[in-house]
Amino acid sequence: MSESTGFRCFGALLLAAAVIFGGAGRVAHAGLVSVDLRDVAEFSAGEFPAARAALEALGKPGETLFGVELADEPRWIDGGTNVRFTTVALVKTRAGIVSRKTELKWTVSDGIVDARLVDEVPLNKLDFTIRVSLLQRKLILEDRSGRIRKIYPLAVGGFDEGVSEGNRGKTVLVTPAYGNASVNANTAIEHQNHPAYYMNLPFIPISRRDRWVSPVAFHISIDNPDGELLRKARDPKTGRIVEKARPSFRAFSSHGCMRLRRKDLLELYQIVMGNKSRAIAVDVAMTQPDSDDHPFPLNDSAYEAVVDCASKGSRSRSCQDGHGLVLMRPVHRAPPIDAAVPDVDGSAPKERRSPRA
Repeated sequence: MSESTGFRCFGALLLAAAVIFGGAGRVAHAGLVSVDLRDVAEFSAGEFPAARAALEALGKPGETLFGVELADEPRWIDGGTNVRFTTVALVKTRAGIVSRKTELKWTVSDGIVDARLVDEVPLNKLDFTIRVSLLQRKLILEDRSGRIRKIYPLAVGGFDEGVSEGNRGKTVLVTPAYGNASVNANTAIEHQNHPAYYMNLPFIPISRRDRWVSPVAFHISIDNPDGELLRKARDPKTGRIVEKARPSFRAFSSHGCMRLRRKDLLELYQIVMGNKSRAIAVDVAMTQPDSDDHPFPLNDSAYEAVVDCASKGSRSRSCQDGHGLVLMRPVHRAPPIDAAVPDVDGSAPKERRSPRA
């Protein structure tokens, strides 16, 4: 089964591709492979100007495109005049959710992208694994056959800089490390609305290797659910609405949970609920042996730290906030990444208390 569709994209950015890519062979791809094309279009358009045109070529009426990733390195063809690349998309069709592989050809001279369907595999035929690098603040989602590979940016826990009992004299990242853990369809919550900052969106707790359901979970990025880097605000001098920069959500900012952007969280939930085994193996570690990254910027200018409410000079009457979570405070300097050690297997301060814990 195959089909071809063309999309014409005008503009100097596309027509300058030959200058950007420079010569035959592999196309520049740092931060491209395994990254959603929407993010490539926003953060790496100069490296791969065809991203927006490819998304238009892949869209179909009546379907929902979740993540669309480059499956391999784009390559020059036809004597260095055109580019060929392959995408793998998670797509909700009328028949169900499928992994759709498509081969695309970008004609650089006129900006046309032609798409040819390679194959489709139902989501319920695929098994997945999740690896999280806490210090790099990224999640790597892969299926065991090697067909699908996705990288999500995320926020993780802040730091206990030796203020809690048991952590004296060390700096602990409050998101625990987990080995041989999992996320499961029977414990994932589709609409979590308590507290309200979960926005009625999925909440996906981690189950430890002993099958205990941890309070630590994947959930929505609080206060910035879509990971926006700009916000609209009124200029106090002119009264006009202007765009102002906002800090990257990809920070050390939670009480222990791992926070995702809305689009990534919704896709992850679909995969958890619809994969072959309805369970996904999870490994959460300080680092992962994987150099690929996501182009979404890291926030290394500030972090959250556990409040030392037991000290004599503390003004805090309680060590918990209104939701029963450990008190945290913002620290406006580079996070203590080099000094940090992991907390292990669920003993760190928690983002919330699990109803199943």
